[in-house]
Amino acid sequence: MMGIVMDRLTGFAVFLLTLLPLLTNCDGATQPKPIAQELKAPVVAIASSPEKVTPVVIVNSPVGKSAVDSPAGAKVATVGRVAPETVLVPGGTFNNGVSNITLTSFRMSTTEIPQGLYRSVTGYNPSTFNDFDNKPVENVTWYDAAEFCNKLSVLAGREKVYSITDRTPETGYPITSATVSFDMTKNGYRLPTEAEWQFAAAGGNLSAGYRYAGSNTVSEVAWTSENSSNQPHEVASLSPNELGLYDLSGNVWEWCQDWYDDYPTTDQTDPVGADSGSGRALRGGGWAGGCGVGAEVKCRGSYFPDYDGNNFGFRVVLRP
Repeated sequence: MMGIVMDRLTGFAVFLLTLLPLLTNCDGATQPKPIAQELKAPVVAIASSPEKVTPVVIVNSPVGKSAVDSPAGAKVATVGRVAPETVLVPGGTFNNGVSNITLTSFRMSTTEIPQGLYRSVTGYNPSTFNDFDNKPVENVTWYDAAEFCNKLSVLAGREKVYSITDRTPETGYPITSATVSFDMTKNGYRLPTEAEWQFAAAGGNLSAGYRYAGSNTVSEVAWTSENSSNQPHEVASLSPNELGLYDLSGNVWEWCQDWYDDYPTTDQTDPVGADSGSGRALRGGGWAGGCGVGAEVKCRGSYFPDYDGNNFGFRVVLRP
């Protein structure tokens, strides 16, 4: 189902980057195939080893703003309300190219999770491009993203959505394997389902039918290889879509809740994807994608949930 199988220890990133235009599926066909997204980018690392610091807690701050303003500042802040800025996405029905999908209302973070917030919650910043706290966190596995959601939920006084057991390693990051289940009735943070992601990226009930998330001109809303200078950029630095959501096209690929699978051909309500699989869904394209490849709202991707590429990030949702 993954479409590409190769030894992940052999420096295949550059090879996949050259193949990317051939591996992207954006046509909404009945039998969509997963794409191989841009992986570890060659030669363009800005900083060296991942940064590990004492956790700090953002206290009523805008998303991405660190509670520590200076490298010489205190590393611990008073615990307060921890919450990324979110936008309400009213429920509605849309067509994913194969069937009609009806969704219940949800809230989505206005941006990809930035490094400052990720570090504040986990005490760790795995990102390669770690020169700005407001750049999206990257080098996170799907398991890392799920655990972040649980930790953020606890800090915000909400219920955990995920049950994570058999974690490898037992502590620390990246998480390379785990048994994960979820309870959608809980009120905590979680990854968006693929259907939620697509509906929100298209503008929800306000959709103007744009090719990309908020525009038919990719450079207005997305950081791709044509304008990114081979790196991700600070979140919300381009125009938002109709709902006020940023970077749903470009910047970093975004992990979704679902195991990747063919779309069901029957109409669905609040679908959560297949029960199992080998790859988790990815959406939105990233900074290394040329000519907007993968950045279109309807494009789909997937990869192994234990992979932590520097073009992989995520955003969060929760029930209102």
